[in-house]
Amino acid sequence: MMGARSSHTNAVARTLSTVAVSLLLLVCWTDQVVAASDVPIAGDSAGVPDRLAGVQPFNLKRVTVRGGTGTFEVRGSIDTTVLGSYVGLADALRKGFTFQLAGAGLPLPQTIHFPPCVSVIICEGSASEVASFVRKGTSNRFDVTITGYEPFNGPFVPLGVLTTLSLGDEDFVGLSAHCRARGRGQQNVTCRP
Repeated sequence: MMGARSSHTNAVARTLSTVAVSLLLLVCWTDQVVAASDVPIAGDSAGVPDRLAGVQPFNLKRVTVRGGTGTFEVRGSIDTTVLGSYVGLADALRKGFTFQLAGAGLPLPQTIHFPPCVSVIICEGSASEVASFVRKGTSNRFDVTITGYEPFNGPFVPLGVLTTLSLGDEDFVGLSAHCRARGRGQQNVTCRP
């Protein structure tokens, strides 16, 4: 009886997570459409919506979650101009940072706290997570890769993912609505822009 109740609770949690992420994706998409149409809406003097003020883009290239092995990999890029380029990024990493992954049927958002990191190339999390920041030439853009092991369990649903990389006072947010669940019992999911 307890196992059936636990399975029901997990199914409800997954459904609520899916609905929440779908709504969040819809809100962000709506904001992008409105901003692209140059229609002024409530926000700051530049016409930026209040809820998006201070949010920087995390340009996702690929997000992969494997429920069978409990591994994940997130690849993308950020523009560190708002942090103060390389020096600002290094300062933010020395204070520690946070990464969050939500959606694709995960019952709850997964949050990983990285302790202060001296190296920009490789930062290690409190468990087995690793984050790397590789500069593109002499620009302010950095390729970001975050990998690790978390107790992810499928089945996953192809409804999109939301990532947030918090560095210093800035949140770099990435959205990917193009996901594909695969494998036996849909234990794996891959999302692309």
